Amino acid sequence: RAVVLIGSLTHSAIQCLSAVVYLRWNVKLHVPDALFMLASTATQTAIAQLSWMPVSVMLAQLVPDGLESTLRAVLSSSMGLGYIVAN
Repeated sequence: RAVVLIGSLTHSAIQCLSAVVYLRWNVKLHVPDALFMLASTATQTAIAQLSWMPVSVMLAQLVPDGLESTLRAVLSSSMGLGYIVAN
């Protein structure tokens, strides 16, 4: 639970960094927009993947033996579809 909570809070804090670009604070710190957004997006993705791991392990323990790979495939394709629809 602690890993999921910390991951969610960290992900929320990183999401708020987008306001830095809108307020142009990154320019005052001499950080180009492209570099800041690249670093911010990479950090968001890494934290999201790390916070997803405990949930994935827990779900794999809940399914019957031998269906773990099927669960992983369904979850991965669902997440992929969600990303496609969101973009």
